[in-house]
Amino acid sequence: MLAIASVEPLPYLLQPGWDPAERAIQRDEDPRARPSLEEVRQLLAQRASGVAVDSVGPIALHGYNESWEAEVSDSVRLVALSCFLGGGLLTFDPAGDLLASYRTTEIRTIDLIDLDCDGVMEIHTIQEDIRGTGLNVQMHHLYRVESGQPSDLWVGLDRGHVAVPGDKQDAMGAVTFVKSCTGSPEIQHVVRDLRTNKEIKRRWRVEKEQVVALEPAN
Repeated sequence: MLAIASVEPLPYLLQPGWDPAERAIQRDEDPRARPSLEEVRQLLAQRASGVAVDSVGPIALHGYNESWEAEVSDSVRLVALSCFLGGGLLTFDPAGDLLASYRTTEIRTIDLIDLDCDGVMEIHTIQEDIRGTGLNVQMHHLYRVESGQPSDLWVGLDRGHVAVPGDKQDAMGAVTFVKSCTGSPEIQHVVRDLRTNKEIKRRWRVEKEQVVALEPAN
C-alpha cells in the first residue's frame, strides 16, 4: 500500500519519505463509471438512510463512514468519501459531470488550503493507511488538483503503532503547511519517537507536480 522511499537505518515509523500511491481497486469499484454529482448525492443519501448501496461507481461504499462536499475552485467541486479501509475523491465540473476519481485509504479528517494562492485548493487529509494485527498507521496526505484530477503529492506520518514479534514502535507526527503567494510553499514535518523521545524535523518545497526535500533528516 505504501512503500518506504528511504534506506536510512531508522525504525519503520521514522522513515523520512513514503511513496504516495492510489489504493488498489476493490470489489464493486468500476473506474470506467461516470456518475454525475446528482447521482452521487442520491446514492449517498440512500446509503445514509440504511439502503444497501455497494458503490458510487468508481468508489465502493463498503463500511461507509461519511462524506464531504466542497468547492476546490470556481470550476471544480469535490466529493470525498470515507469508508472502512477505503474511500476516495471525486471531482465534478460546474455542470455536475464527473471529471476524475482517486481511490484512497480510509479518510479520518479533511481540510482545504490554497498553498500558492492560485485559486485552487490543495486537499489535506489524515488517512488510516495501514491496519492489521500489531499495526496501525495513520498518515497525512497532501493532494493537488490539476485540470480536475487529484494527485497525491506528499505523505507523512500522523501517528503509528507497531507491535509485532521482535519489534515495538510508537511515533507521532505533526505537519505545518507554510503558504506562499510569491514563492514556493513549504511542508514542515516533525516526527517524535514516543519510546525514545527522539525528534526528526524535515522540510519540503511544494512545486507544481512534486515536493522536493530541502534538507536531510536530522
